[in-house]
Amino acid sequence: SPATDTYRMIDYCNSCQPLIASWWSDGETFVIRDTEKLASDIIPRFFKHNKFSSFVRQLNFYGFRKIKHDPYYVNVSEQESKHWRFRHEFFIRGRPDLIREIRRPSQNTVEREEIE
Repeated sequence: SPATDTYRMIDYCNSCQPLIASWWSDGETFVIRDTEKLASDIIPRFFKHNKFSSFVRQLNFYGFRKIKHDPYYVNVSEQESKHWRFRHEFFIRGRPDLIREIRRPSQNTVEREEIE
């Protein structure tokens, strides 16, 4: 599944390429520091494409959310402001067993949410 491949990719980067991407210190989010290198060097190892935008689209589709920078946190460097940080409640460092809970929303789920 894309969630499993993403987990493997972040774990790989965390241990081998942390300047490109890694787990955040909380273990509940991950950060992408270099989108170009991720697309050219890392994504093709785990997925059948090399487009960062396609990778982000998949994350969104599976319920991952981008964490916005706190506008009141003044110490964010220009480099850090280009970082992409994501979270999903079932995507946690050291807990690959939770990945099975990450699913594409079914059409029925979407319809039910709109009705309530």
